[in-house]
Amino acid sequence: MYYGRIAFGYIASILLFINSAIDKDKKKLLLSGLTIIFFLVWSNFMMGYIRYALILEVLSGIVMGVLIYQFFYKNTFVRNVLAIMMCGLLIFQVGKSVYSIVFTPTELSWRTTVFQDVEKYKENIKSMFERYDYAEYLNGVDCLAISDYNSGYAVLLSNDIPIISLLEGYANEYGKKQFENRIEEYKDKRIFVISTSETIERTIQYLNTTEFKVTGEIRSFYTDFLEARTQLILLEVTKTDTTENNTIQINKVENEKLTFENLENSKKISFYYGNYPTFCNSGNDGYDVYVDFLDSENNVIETVLVDKITGSDGMKKTEMELNNSAISSIQIYFKNEENQTDYNDWLTILNFNKV
Repeated sequence: MYYGRIAFGYIASILLFINSAIDKDKKKLLLSGLTIIFFLVWSNFMMGYIRYALILEVLSGIVMGVLIYQFFYKNTFVRNVLAIMMCGLLIFQVGKSVYSIVFTPTELSWRTTVFQDVEKYKENIKSMFERYDYAEYLNGVDCLAISDYNSGYAVLLSNDIPIISLLEGYANEYGKKQFENRIEEYKDKRIFVISTSETIERTIQYLNTTEFKVTGEIRSFYTDFLEARTQLILLEVTKTDTTENNTIQINKVENEKLTFENLENSKKISFYYGNYPTFCNSGNDGYDVYVDFLDSENNVIETVLVDKITGSDGMKKTEMELNNSAISSIQIYFKNEENQTDYNDWLTILNFNKV
C-alpha cells in the first residue's frame, strides 16, 4: 500500500521477531509479536483498508528503526547487509512518497500536487483559520438527508438540524417501519440532501435508489471544512410515488450542446441548470444560458436567453411553455461575455422534465 510502507513494516516485524528470539530480547520480542498480531487482525478482520491501518504505519516506522539499530549494533556481516537493505527500502519509500506529493500532477489520493497548482494550496491555507457562518444557507432547512458517503458534512454544517439517512438499509420489518415513521414526520417539512460540486453525479445515482426526487431549491456555497474550490450543495427533495428517476446530464464534449428530443407532444418543459464541477467558479463574470428550439429538420425556430448565472447562483430552475407545435427538440448551451459559445465549465442539466 502506498509504495509498500505497510508491506515493509510487516516484513520488518517478522525479522525483528526472529532476531529478538535469537537474542532473547523480551521487550523487542513483545513489540514485534504484537505488531505481527495487529497486522493479521487488520488484514483478516478489518478488510485491509488503509484507513484502518494508521497504528500499523506508526508501528512500522518504530519497528524498522529498532530493527536497523539492532542489526548495526550487532555488527555482523549478514546483519549489516540486512540493515543496509532496510535503509535502502526506507529511502526508496520516502523518496517515492515525496516525488508523488511534490512532483507528479496528482498524488495517490488524486489531489493536485503543490507545484501543479500553487494558487490552490494558497487558497486552502487562507481558509484553514477561518470559521464560516452558514445561517443564510440553512434558512428554512428542516432536515439534512444523507444519500451518499458524506454524513460528516452534515455534522460539521450544523449542530441543531436533524440528520436522517435516506438509504434505509434495514434488514428486518421493524427497522423498515421505524424508517418509514421517521420519514413520515418530515413529509410536510423541507428536506435537503447533501452533496458537493465534485460528487453531484454520484449523489444523484444514490438518490435514485430511494423514493426521493429533487423538486425544490438547490443551494451551493463554500465551507471551512471542504477544499477551498469545492462547494457544498444542498438539494431540496420530496418523497414521490413516481418511478421516474432523477436525471443529470453534463456537457463534457467541446463544441457540442446538450440536446433533448421527442418534444412534439409536450406543452411545457422544466429543468435545473448550472455548471459542473465548480458552479461558475472559474474566475469569470458568469455565463448566459441559451435555449435553441428546433423543428424536426433541426432548423432553429427560436433562440431564447434563459438567464445569466454567476458563481454565487448554484443551480437554478426554469419552466418554459412550448407554444409552437413544430418544436421537436431543444439545445441548451452557454455563451460567455464575448457572446461566444463557451465550454470552459461544463453545462449541467438536472431533472429535465416535459409535460
